[in-house]
Amino acid sequence: MEVSVWSRPRWFTQDQNYRALGVICCLPEKGKLELCVAGRSTLLINPYDSKSREHWLVEWSVLERAYPNWMTNGRRLLSIQDLSAAFGQTNAHTLQDAEFIARFEADAGKIGLYLRKGDYLNIPGPGTGELGDPNLSLVLTSEIKESVLKIIRGSDN
Repeated sequence: MEVSVWSRPRWFTQDQNYRALGVICCLPEKGKLELCVAGRSTLLINPYDSKSREHWLVEWSVLERAYPNWMTNGRRLLSIQDLSAAFGQTNAHTLQDAEFIARFEADAGKIGLYLRKGDYLNIPGPGTGELGDPNLSLVLTSEIKESVLKIIRGSDN
């Protein structure tokens, strides 16, 4: 996917992982998804409660290319609605999130969980747009969106 620096939001880290996706491992029957992006970033999505699957544990780690000794990682618990919005399935949001979304000129977001404009996603929120931000910046390809949709649909069974 070719990405123009001019079209990305200011808060999206420009050089973190635009390049080739590595491995996408999607196991919809188990409701699991693993992305390895350009060999430097990892994103794991797993059901938090294997029975209801209404909440999803999202974990990430980023090894900074410019600073080899820096590693950022984190985890957040997202509802199925937030997971859908974060990965571009919907732009639904609450009134309390509307100001946050408007401030960063985004399409969807929830404070402390994610911010997305078009196909640009930051987890857990906006950054400075520079290397070293403590978040994961990810361009959502059709393959990533389809994989997330598969695990969400798998959770309806």
